[in-house]
Amino acid sequence: MFKNFPVILSSFLGDKVKITCSVLIFLLVFIFSYWSCPDLLPKISPDGHGYISLSNDLTSKSASFRTFLYPSLIKFYKYCSVDNWKIILSLFQIIFHCTSTVIIFFIFDKCKIKLISNIICTLLIGFNPNLIYYSTYILADNTLAFFTNICLYILFRKNILDSKSVILASSFCSLASVTKPAALLLIIVVIFFLLFKRGFSRKTYRIIIFSIVINFSLPLAWEAYNYDNFSKSSMRKTDLILGGINFNAIKGGLVGLGEGTQLYSILEEKQLIETAENLKIELSYTMDEHPDFLKIKEELSNHWEVGVDNDFAFKVIRNAPLKIIFYSLSNWHSFFTKRMWAPSQGAFPGMPVFLKTFYVKFYSYLYRPFLLPLLVFSLFLLVYRKEYDFVIIFFSAIMYASIIIAMLTPQGGEFPRYRVWVEYILWLCALIPLGYGINYILYHTKKLKEQIDKFF
Repeated sequence: MFKNFPVILSSFLGDKVKITCSVLIFLLVFIFSYWSCPDLLPKISPDGHGYISLSNDLTSKSASFRTFLYPSLIKFYKYCSVDNWKIILSLFQIIFHCTSTVIIFFIFDKCKIKLISNIICTLLIGFNPNLIYYSTYILADNTLAFFTNICLYILFRKNILDSKSVILASSFCSLASVTKPAALLLIIVVIFFLLFKRGFSRKTYRIIIFSIVINFSLPLAWEAYNYDNFSKSSMRKTDLILGGINFNAIKGGLVGLGEGTQLYSILEEKQLIETAENLKIELSYTMDEHPDFLKIKEELSNHWEVGVDNDFAFKVIRNAPLKIIFYSLSNWHSFFTKRMWAPSQGAFPGMPVFLKTFYVKFYSYLYRPFLLPLLVFSLFLLVYRKEYDFVIIFFSAIMYASIIIAMLTPQGGEFPRYRVWVEYILWLCALIPLGYGINYILYHTKKLKEQIDKFF
């Protein structure tokens, strides 16, 4: 025991330093996030009003295409204080943001990023204006990111993947799936990593089946709870997929394939058929939307139930299956090239104008042009270093989320919001080369200093 005491002491002190640093990072990010919105009154979008409405009645019409967890959290905040629940919501979401940032700190540490490098990279993510912006917004994306980050960290934290970790990760997958339906198949990442670590065996198959059961337990329970309500509703979760197909078809000039449907008739009434037929997909780095498409989308904003016309979608799928797949994924790369939302007008009171301008521009350029090249370089670097666990867990999660969002979101301008889901791990992957680079500089600086000391 005494023989190993120096090793035990070193390990204890090392953990103590990491814990202290993680607490300081949490506090710094919390203070900075609070500074961005000192009144803690969250921003509200149309979706936000939908979540608030559902929190008042979990069997309301919007329950057919929304899940229950985020409205239930709003209900809890209201229970804490009827008058100040919005402030409580902002506080909780800032805490979720700070906790996610600390999770990233421990992932960097597991990647053997030295403490100084780790703190720099982690704070770059914690101070990210897009993540801070949505931490004080009545939207589920911040909460979804929180559950996703915990799930992926559980998979990554140990070198040996045990059954308990898989079950725990699957539980957080289930929580994510009832936060937003887009996460319903996030369990694929867990299964993929499980097969990679443990291979194909009967025991692995049993764990996979159990994981799938856990993942779908909460969504199916929610579906069963609202079964009668769904039967009366005019909109379902599948309509979100079909709505994405409809708008991608319109964007690609395939509107003629939907002739005879309700959506086609509405466009005809509004004299937009010719405009829609002249639209086409134009590939570019940022995939900015055509003004005519935005005009059509705006005209249909008051006809949402028509916009998700099932007949229109099925006609497009039957007559142009390959085209609609291509059109749906044509803006996928812009998931990585869109910039972020800048801080609100009243954010960071007292911050000098030049500093706020630098802050916004610095992150704007980090997003474009640097994010995508950094991700590509990081992937090659990690494969070269044989960091396969990292690649499979985090890059597969990014791929899943980006493809789902690209297919369901025909308007790329909404990517900065939906990207929050995986934004923490997106920047985790992008900043790994920076962490290794600072490691390299610190190591060689130390060596150079030792050589100079020996010389003199």
